[in-house]
Amino acid sequence: MVVPLLVALAACSGSSDSAGGSSDNVDAAVQAEVDRVSALPAKERDEAVASALLDLSLAISEISGLTDAVGGVDATRDALTASAEPIIEQATTLSSVQLPRGRRAASPPPPGPTLGEGMFGGYLLTGIGAEGSVTVSNDLPDSPGGKLSEGIREGIKITATRESAEMSANITHTDSKSGVTTKLATKSVVAPCPDVNGSFKASAMVDVSATKGSVGQTGTLEVTVVGQVDDNAVLASSEISFRMQFANFGGAPGGFIDLSYGPSGLTVNRTGGTVTKSIVDTAYFGGVLYAVLIQKFLTDAAKKGWESGRCVRLKATPSAGPKGLAPSTVLSITAAPRSRIDGGPTGGNVVATLTAGGQAVEPDGSPVPADASFNYSAPGEPNKSGTVSMTAKSRRGIGKAEITFDTSAPAAYTIVGGLDDFQTNQAVCDIMAPFTLTGGGFTFSYTGGLTGTYSYTGPFDASGGGTYTISLPGGPGQPGTMQSEGTGQVVTPLGVFSNSGTEKFTLTPLTDCVD
Repeated sequence: MVVPLLVALAACSGSSDSAGGSSDNVDAAVQAEVDRVSALPAKERDEAVASALLDLSLAISEISGLTDAVGGVDATRDALTASAEPIIEQATTLSSVQLPRGRRAASPPPPGPTLGEGMFGGYLLTGIGAEGSVTVSNDLPDSPGGKLSEGIREGIKITATRESAEMSANITHTDSKSGVTTKLATKSVVAPCPDVNGSFKASAMVDVSATKGSVGQTGTLEVTVVGQVDDNAVLASSEISFRMQFANFGGAPGGFIDLSYGPSGLTVNRTGGTVTKSIVDTAYFGGVLYAVLIQKFLTDAAKKGWESGRCVRLKATPSAGPKGLAPSTVLSITAAPRSRIDGGPTGGNVVATLTAGGQAVEPDGSPVPADASFNYSAPGEPNKSGTVSMTAKSRRGIGKAEITFDTSAPAAYTIVGGLDDFQTNQAVCDIMAPFTLTGGGFTFSYTGGLTGTYSYTGPFDASGGGTYTISLPGGPGQPGTMQSEGTGQVVTPLGVFSNSGTEKFTLTPLTDCVD
């Protein structure tokens, strides 16, 4: 059973008796206790977090009049449990996180979530949602249409571009037995791609309220993280700042707490009404704990972005090949990492390794300053291959690229066929590489390989595209067929006309080929 964390934290406090207008650094003992909780196994850590604001929640319930409206402290605890529990369960179903229950040893079961533990639901949504929103948007295209906006379930939405990933939630539940309504709103925003100086930002907001009729209480926590990435794409440091506000309203004298924390320490902006110093201290300690743990969620989420290739594209260009190389060919590879945000060079280093096949890449496994140059030696025998994998690391993030070289003979064919006005009879020296067919004023460009896509242009501003498939029943070097299917349009004085069709071709092997 978890001992109430805030009792332990309060024992560490060295703050003065003044509740307002002060500014001080977090006591080293408080930080040590927060570090201890952060290092706990996930289930124990989350149990500690769930119980962290129990004292504050019940204290505010008493001064807000919610306790009287519901029928006492125990009834309030049970009512808030019943109202907040579905919200927390909805948060936990977004991942495999087990539902923890912060409680005191003396509390009658099931004590469950209070306002503080309702905020725990926001903690879960922030932790799960921040990383999830980054991960699902890491592969968005670079084009202006590269956006994601998706409701993943009622009240929860992810919105993302390559530059930023956001998850927002608005969830409400009313307990039919007690009439207590719990509302939870959260938003996490992560900009995972560091700027030219290696700096990135992320933020989270949790807003929770518990009400019955005209009485109730609200709590808001806003956390901002500014992090720094080093030249090896490793998190070097991060700073947090947060603002925490609690207020009651309705059938009791108004009470409120407004405090903030940043690099210079704690500032109690204002307090009022029936708020005591004990409640201020409890809010302070709870805020530090929540902010530090949310800081970890946000930095971990950003790391998922900058390590994925989301932020950096590594363009690897060989001086020859990569297909159909003569055995023992020696060639160079230029590896140029560029930011996928602003297009600029990222600097840093690139490491190349031979990850499959033969023969060798030099230097192998050693960092080379970007833009980097490597030498690759192809296998000394025909029909062999070798794969070179490259990783670029800098304060802008990580980019990866891979090239597979081979010494197989090019797949050369004469391609004959088409559809309607597009008819071709043309030699293609390697159908496994990008190739072009022309005829009747049309130009068709294919991506290469046995399957792929094509696009075309032609008379009357004709344009279109689709997919194609090459079939070689007898294997490479034997006769085959190609079929392409797509749509296109032409522009005429009478308007724009669209149609679809299927082009069919025969493929005859070539022994000698000149492009």
